[in-house]
Amino acid sequence: MKPGFGEQTTLRFPKHGNKAFGAHASDLIVKFVSKEPAGGFARDGNNLVYCVNLDLIEALESKPATIKTLDGRSILVTPNEAITPQTQVVLKGEGMPAQPVGNVLADTLCELKGADGPRGDLIVRYNIAFPKKILNHHKDSIMQALAQC
Repeated sequence: MKPGFGEQTTLRFPKHGNKAFGAHASDLIVKFVSKEPAGGFARDGNNLVYCVNLDLIEALESKPATIKTLDGRSILVTPNEAITPQTQVVLKGEGMPAQPVGNVLADTLCELKGADGPRGDLIVRYNIAFPKKILNHHKDSIMQALAQC
C-alpha cells in the first residue's frame, strides 16, 4: 500500500485470494476506507486542508504559522496579506501523493507508483476567534483606527 490511496482506489491482485486446496484461486480485492489524517489535516482528493486557529490580534498581525506535515517536516506559512476568515494559502505539491483512482490491477511482484510522483496541494485556511466582549471605549478606538485604513 502506498501513501495517497483513498476510497476511490480498489486494488485487485489476480489469483491471490482463496488458495484453499482444490479451490479455484480467486482475486484478492482491497478497498480503502478513508480515515482523517492525523495532525488536524482533512483530505480533499489529493489535497490536504489544514486550519490554523488564531485570535483576532494574531490575525491582525498576520502571525506566521508552523505546520508539521504528515511526513514530519515543519513548514512556516506566512501570509503576504491581512488574514481574514476567507484567507487561503495554497502550497503546491505539499499534499498527498497522487495515486491511481478506480480499479488498479496490481501484481505482488511489481512496485506500484510511490510517493516520489506528483502530489496534491496543502491548503491552509484560517479560523479566527473574535472576542466575545469589547468595552465601549475600546470599540471607539478600533473604529477610529479602521476608519483611517
